[in-house]
Amino acid sequence: MRVYHAKGLLPEPERDASGYRRYDAQAIIDLTRIVTLAQAGVPLARIPDVLNADANAASEQIDRIDTELRSHIRRLLQRRHPHRTPRHRQPRLGMPRPTPHLTTDRVTESALAGKREPVSTVGVRR
Repeated sequence: MRVYHAKGLLPEPERDASGYRRYDAQAIIDLTRIVTLAQAGVPLARIPDVLNADANAASEQIDRIDTELRSHIRRLLQRRHPHRTPRHRQPRLGMPRPTPHLTTDRVTESALAGKREPVSTVGVRR
């Protein structure tokens, strides 16, 4: 909250006799709006413009900021690994080959029958 006070987003409240800050209901509402906008990615320098705008102008500003943030994220991802193939184009790795000494049938049969065998012998060919 001190950051928001220092940036001028939230006025510094008065202090009581013991030195504690006393916030009124409107300060809590303003704080909630500031934190919500900050967590949504709105830069702190632009929050006052959004808070002081009417509903339509605020909505337009948030849409513009969202577009800018998405564009910035896209540029960062492109710079991050330009030599890598995008994930959706990478070949899928196959499933590991089964271990020769284990058989699925015996494990399945034991599980279906409710048998509890020691772990070391489950699925081991005899």
